[in-house]
Amino acid sequence: MGYECEDMANDIKFNLQRQSDKLENSTLKNLYKIQKDMVLSSRLIRMIQAERTKNKLVLYGIFTLLLISIIAIIYFTFFAGSD
Repeated sequence: MGYECEDMANDIKFNLQRQSDKLENSTLKNLYKIQKDMVLSSRLIRMIQAERTKNKLVLYGIFTLLLISIIAIIYFTFFAGSD
């Protein structure tokens, strides 16, 4: 009877070790997938930030051109014709 309990204890120990290994492998796979997704997300965020910066520069450029055009129209309307 002592051998049966010892065998059963060894079987339980082996099963627990196997389950622990499966969980560890599963966890490592999940961590790898999460890391891969985070790299892609970081890349996407950087691309979005670069596009936002580019769009801001275009907007500021258009605003500057409009301001220069308005100043030029005012100048030529009121000051250039006074000669």
